[in-house]
This record gives sequence, C-alpha cells and structure tokens, in this order.
Amino acid sequence: MFGLHHDKNHDIKQIEKLAKGKKVEKLGEYISSPDTDVALAAIEGLGKIGTDVAAETIAVAIDDSRSEVRIAVANALSNISVDENPEYAKTNLLNRVKVENDEKVKEAIVAALEQITEKMK
Repeated sequence: MFGLHHDKNHDIKQIEKLAKGKKVEKLGEYISSPDTDVALAAIEGLGKIGTDVAAETIAVAIDDSRSEVRIAVANALSNISVDENPEYAKTNLLNRVKVENDEKVKEAIVAALEQITEKMK
C-alpha cells in the first residue's frame, strides 16, 4: 500500500513493476494516494494496460479534487482498447464533462472523447 515506506520513488518503481505485470487491482490501490505523482503514475500505468477492468479502476478517480488527476484520468481512458469496452470510458467522461469547472480538464475530456469516438468507428 502507498505510504508504507513514505518514499515516492519506491512507490513509483513499484507501480512500474505492477503495470508491466498488468496487476490492475494492485495499481488501483495507488490511485487514491495523497501524493499526486504517485496517483498519476498509477493512472498512467492503468491506461497503458488499456483493458475494461483497468478503465473501471481508472474511472474511480474521475471526481478527484486534483485537476491534474482528472486530466490524467481522461488521457488514460482514451487509451482503452476498442476490443474492450470503450463505451464505459466514454460514458464516464461524458458524465464528468457536464459538471467539470476547470477548463483544462474539460479540454482533456473533450480530446479523450474525440479519440475514443474515432477508435469506435
């Protein structure tokens, strides 16, 4: 669990290993880290995995209070494979864009929606 060592570098190295091993559940534990860099690394790792289970795990952070995290969620959700369930990612992003107040986050969500829509054609 994050924070055990209170060492961001250790957590990020652990996240990299988990991402290579496609350990979605374990990566999900890092998304709620109070350290933004750790949360971002976990989201990025899950986005690279790109499965529907990874998308579900990523989507948990769509309402995070940190705009950087919400942008990372949008970017990661745009990586979901068309062989998986991109509709799930699209629905989560559409729901968030309706209530999002940060313009940079809105831009990231719109870009992610465009990428997902393009993949679904």
